[in-house]
Amino acid sequence: MLILNQYIKLPIIDNKMEESNNTLTFKIYYSLKKKPHSITSLMEVCTLAGFKISARSLYRHILKIENSLDLSIEILETEVLNHNKKLFFIRSVESNDLLARNNSSQWILLITQLFLNAKTSHQIFNQNNEFENFIDKIKQKSPLKVKEIISLETFNKQIINSRFGQANFCDKQQQILIDLMWCMNKRVYFKINEFELSTTKKYNEQPQLNELLIPLKVIYHRKDFILKCYSVKSKKIFTLEFDKITKICIQKESYQLLKIVLESDGHDFGFHPPICKTIYHIKLLFPPTPGGFIMNRFWHESQKFKIKKDGFILMTLDVRVCIELLGWIMQWMDNVQVISPVFIKKIISERLSNMKQINENNILPINNSNSLN
Repeated sequence: MLILNQYIKLPIIDNKMEESNNTLTFKIYYSLKKKPHSITSLMEVCTLAGFKISARSLYRHILKIENSLDLSIEILETEVLNHNKKLFFIRSVESNDLLARNNSSQWILLITQLFLNAKTSHQIFNQNNEFENFIDKIKQKSPLKVKEIISLETFNKQIINSRFGQANFCDKQQQILIDLMWCMNKRVYFKINEFELSTTKKYNEQPQLNELLIPLKVIYHRKDFILKCYSVKSKKIFTLEFDKITKICIQKESYQLLKIVLESDGHDFGFHPPICKTIYHIKLLFPPTPGGFIMNRFWHESQKFKIKKDGFILMTLDVRVCIELLGWIMQWMDNVQVISPVFIKKIISERLSNMKQINENNILPINNSNSLN
């Protein structure tokens, strides 16, 4: 297993020469892993592969490979025979370390997931030394065969995150996130001292200022962080986007969380509180496009799909109705038909009517609310 950034650097004339040198190194590496070789037999292998190399250059490549191996995984062995003839081979070392498993498919999956996460998760997770150190460790320890298949630098540069809809956190909000994680770890209360100026209190959708709160969960949803907290005063659960909060105060007093607060039956859609407690069996009909797209993605634990003879796709969900569910259905516009329940069809019809009146009659838009009023 070679660590590329530990290679002994050779003079580079141009990119083609560097590529040729690396290809030759791979060839020698795999040959030594397959069976022991002398310098003479290695020269024969290289010649048959179309490389012209001297014995001196071959020694240099072997030294480069030796200095690039992770010694906890592979070791270059040298056996001296008669007349000082040497045999070289690479011996694998037994290890239970996840990062030392010489399984190419596992490594490819690990690296792919790592860099996809780095590219698609929130920017504040990718701006710390620990994450960068972990990436460096992955780069160093991945097998040479995997490095041939996946160019880490190219992979990292060519995948672009549009950051569409991603929250723009200020330094204060990043600190609030860290403080709330500390509160959950230590099981202590906190208070919200200040909301963002544009946050409205008309619909009683957030707790009062300076009341005692218990942090329950931090939810990462569609490139945004949402706080789920419990009000001791009103005995109610609130969900708040982090950009609504500008200042909190950590309390010294610890709490004991009620069992009923922690329980979840898995029938909520997204993170917004439901409009009502009823669990509806929802049926939605999609055409092949975007039905295929929807069918191949995760939306809720209860989702089920059936492809009909005409190619249309029937989707079913068992969830409570919330604003987020309605918004998700409406985002498909005329690419979806709500078959049931009538309750949802009625709400969507009312909302579409509101949209029409607002835009045709220049009426002010309605403040977002989890209420039907």
